[in-house]
Amino acid sequence: MPVYGDLQGKVVYNINDKNRLTFLNIFSKDDSDNSLEDAIEYEVDFFGYSDDLTNVAGINWQYVWGEAGYSNTSISHMYNSFKRDYGETKSGLNTTKDNTLQNHFKLRNVNYFNASKRHSFEFGIEAAGMLNDFDVTYQNEKDNYGKVPD
Repeated sequence: MPVYGDLQGKVVYNINDKNRLTFLNIFSKDDSDNSLEDAIEYEVDFFGYSDDLTNVAGINWQYVWGEAGYSNTSISHMYNSFKRDYGETKSGLNTTKDNTLQNHFKLRNVNYFNASKRHSFEFGIEAAGMLNDFDVTYQNEKDNYGKVPD
């Protein structure tokens, strides 16, 4: 039976009239476990379990230069973890195993500048990186005649 849950939070702290910090976090946990016996009873093609976790967190600093403009500088991190093990109901064989970790990082700065009533500029810089460990195994399934496809 699947179990899904999530939690979100945001905190804004005004340091002073020109500086503001914003913290954001979004968390999700999803679990599913379907036994071979349940898959047979409910006539489902695949059985197995899934344990997935996702979290996104970030901080943003807004600095107001004055009436002419402001800057937003943010750092964020996204984390995904997948632990899955699935099998084919008709053969009872394992078909897929997944034990993947993903980490994504981002640093971003965006500036808004009003030179005049008719001219404004938006400029900035962004850098991103990833650290991933993909560990996925796919095994052969049998066709409707009980043979493993080429």
